[in-house]
Amino acid sequence: MYSRRPKQVAAGRTEVQRMILLPLLVLLAGCGAGEAPRGSLPAGQDRPLLLLVTPGSVVDVDAVAHVSVKAAGADSTITLSPGSHGLAVAGRRVTGTFAGVGAVRVSVASRDSDGVLKTIQFNIVAPAPEPGRPVLPDRPFTYDDLQLDLPPSYRESRQSGAPYWDTTPETNPVSDAGATLGRVLFYDKRLSSTNTHSCGTCHQQKHGFAEPRSFSVGATGEPTRRNAMGLANVRYSLRDRFFADARVRTLESLALIPIQDHVEMANTLPNMVAKLQATDFYPPLFQAAFGSAQISADRVGMALAQFLRSLISYRAKADTAYPEGGDSRFPEATPGFTAQENEGLKLLIDGNCLHCHVDRVLTMVDPANTGLDVESVDPGQGDGTFRAASLRNIRHTAPYMHDGRFQSLREVIDHYDTGIKPAQSLSPLLRVRNGDAPRRLNLTERQKRALEAALDTFTDSAMLEDPKFSDPFH
Repeated sequence: MYSRRPKQVAAGRTEVQRMILLPLLVLLAGCGAGEAPRGSLPAGQDRPLLLLVTPGSVVDVDAVAHVSVKAAGADSTITLSPGSHGLAVAGRRVTGTFAGVGAVRVSVASRDSDGVLKTIQFNIVAPAPEPGRPVLPDRPFTYDDLQLDLPPSYRESRQSGAPYWDTTPETNPVSDAGATLGRVLFYDKRLSSTNTHSCGTCHQQKHGFAEPRSFSVGATGEPTRRNAMGLANVRYSLRDRFFADARVRTLESLALIPIQDHVEMANTLPNMVAKLQATDFYPPLFQAAFGSAQISADRVGMALAQFLRSLISYRAKADTAYPEGGDSRFPEATPGFTAQENEGLKLLIDGNCLHCHVDRVLTMVDPANTGLDVESVDPGQGDGTFRAASLRNIRHTAPYMHDGRFQSLREVIDHYDTGIKPAQSLSPLLRVRNGDAPRRLNLTERQKRALEAALDTFTDSAMLEDPKFSDPFH
């Protein structure tokens, strides 16, 4: 568990630039899910992904011509997202009076000369008025790792990678000015085309930077495909993989995906940049963070990544269990814990829970199939395998699993106790030793309560209430 991949130097910037050049047309779930539509356009071809109108205006657009589908003919199929805001399809055209504020996702599907189905999407958007200005302290909050009172093992991980596999690239370390800018961007609804959604809409501080419903609702009014993941300790990842399906390599690139998603924020990077440039408060924030007032999508991704990396949890009751200068893993008995918490801690260790959610940061090493279904409808990274968020603040991040199927910790415990399904790709850790059958813990009611008590020690109330992570627009 202490191995480390080669040090990253310019991975963050490189992948952000790739994201700008080749926007991923994905259907995200709360910054955690997605599926690239088939038949995306070749690199370099124009993608008119956004059509801005005003609420109450008349819309009449040739959808096929708008997306420049040269090979499309009479067989093109036009569909609208369920919340159509008074719009309708008439042949190749989308017409009607746009009712209220919102976004309508338009899908244009056609087959090329080889019979391959190509689907291109764009959004028709009637924005709300832009939000006001953020309120920031005269003296910036402290985000810089070197200025924080972090435990020594966290500092060691920042310097060498091990033991927690800090993914911070040398090109984008966390600074007070950079994370301040990232905080403003994280909560600014200007990042959505409708001015109604921000990153903080689906990742709420009091809920461990998750959201208390199974699926978030995007700018188009549609549910996202996966449950919003908690963000505590998101910077730590042995494999440099993020999202539930582990498809993204850096937080810099991750930050730009929901902005461009046709369901979640329904925006484009050029439109976002133009909106930020039109304010009087962003140029000074970019100047402080990057040394010049230039606003770019690249820098937006970098600032958001800095704020995400600042979300370090290290002030929970569980942190009293770790002897500094020694092993970073839990001891089996902790003097500061109650007898019930110590019993639950031992159960977490004996039940292999802390084999996947390892070390002090409690992040997941590799995606795994945890036996939710015999055959998973959502393949995740493949064969129903998913990467989970850290167990930090787990009491506050319900509902659980990639699809939010479990509403409480007790339901999760019951699943691992007797509910694991015999999936073909089930993790070996969840199988009977030297066998294929799912493990059964057969816990007593007392043991289940003890497990919940141990999981509660992962709650970091200081993080959930820290004003430097709060919404500056409120």
